[in-house]
Amino acid sequence: MSFTATQQWAQLQHTLSDLNLSLQNTDNFRFNKRIDGAFSVKEIYNLQQSYPKQDSPLFPVWQLKIPPRMKIFIWQLAQNRIATLDNLKKRGWVLANRCILCFHHEESVTHIFNQCAFFQQCRQKALQRIDTFFAPPGTSSIDFILGLNYPKSHREVLAILSFIVWRERCSRIFRETSQPIISLVEQALMEWRSLQSDESS
Repeated sequence: MSFTATQQWAQLQHTLSDLNLSLQNTDNFRFNKRIDGAFSVKEIYNLQQSYPKQDSPLFPVWQLKIPPRMKIFIWQLAQNRIATLDNLKKRGWVLANRCILCFHHEESVTHIFNQCAFFQQCRQKALQRIDTFFAPPGTSSIDFILGLNYPKSHREVLAILSFIVWRERCSRIFRETSQPIISLVEQALMEWRSLQSDESS
């Protein structure tokens, strides 16, 4: 240790030795959502019912008829919170950044779900399979999923497809396996159709 660090350590020991802890007082748990600090299951239920707020720009995610794990994924995706290579680099990871799906550009949320040729082909094929006359707009996938002016069925398919493409990306990195575009599209449509049949039965 340097002389300064030794001095700081000695000062800390001296400060701690002067502390007197009383064992007569105990720590108390306090629930900040109530004035009296008492925990209430009813309050937790009320909190749960109030989220997500309807005026939130991410509220449309929770209205989609897709599995909860996919809703959470889309919610994270919309906030750029998934572990893309560019986000990992921002957190201090040292790694090469190359999109594993197209091998042409650096990986980011914007690239994978808007610009990547692989994802664009998946998106086009999936949306054409459920609506022959629908021309996918040039808008970003996230804006499309959150856009209430687009058909709900199209938004659900694109949300499911986004989750499946992300899973495929992870499989290519960690398992070194890959599936063709048509297989991913079929998986997305099968998942969506099974959810529609569950709703009608």
